[in-house]
Amino acid sequence: MPIGFGHAAGSVRRHRPFAFRPPPDSHPPMNQSARQRLLSLLAILALLGAPRPANADDAPAQVQEPEAARVVLGILGYSRWPATLDAYRLCIAGRADELAALHAHPATVAQRPVHVHDISLDDPQLASACDALYLGAGIPPAQRLQVLGALGDLPVLTINTADGECSEGSMFCLRPGDAHSGATLLLNLDAIARSGIRVNPRVLQITRRESATP
Repeated sequence: MPIGFGHAAGSVRRHRPFAFRPPPDSHPPMNQSARQRLLSLLAILALLGAPRPANADDAPAQVQEPEAARVVLGILGYSRWPATLDAYRLCIAGRADELAALHAHPATVAQRPVHVHDISLDDPQLASACDALYLGAGIPPAQRLQVLGALGDLPVLTINTADGECSEGSMFCLRPGDAHSGATLLLNLDAIARSGIRVNPRVLQITRRESATP
């Protein structure tokens, strides 16, 4: 069940050190049914309050640096793994030029380092080597489906950039913007529930906050 929120990305942004500090994990545990209802409700409220693009004609036709990097760091910050992580191991498969900044500059999330490295989807150690997997461009659909199916019940956070409807089984889908709209972040509630990773519903505010960044 994919839900999502988008914005226009036409404003000029200053590059800042990549650090994301999520709010304290104050939301109490809830069962799967209650979590899905809450996520759905928050998504509807976010959509109702979504701002119109200020300069839609000037919006970029793709997810830009550092926007994509900040969205990915925000997703990590709003997620809680079954076991506490000392560092985030972010694996990148396929072509992901939009995350080049994460390779070039060390990043932290809630004072935990983010270790970024490229990985092949054929790597037999993928599930144990990655806390999060970013699926970039150039990956055949059949291979994406195979990997997502294998990771479905494991605590590996998955972000897909090629699944416009977020129906292939990844937890998050980051859709590039076009000439009339900015990036859109979609969530697959079923995939999130299967993974055992808890996600704060405020993750939907990431793209909205990006649009307000000076």
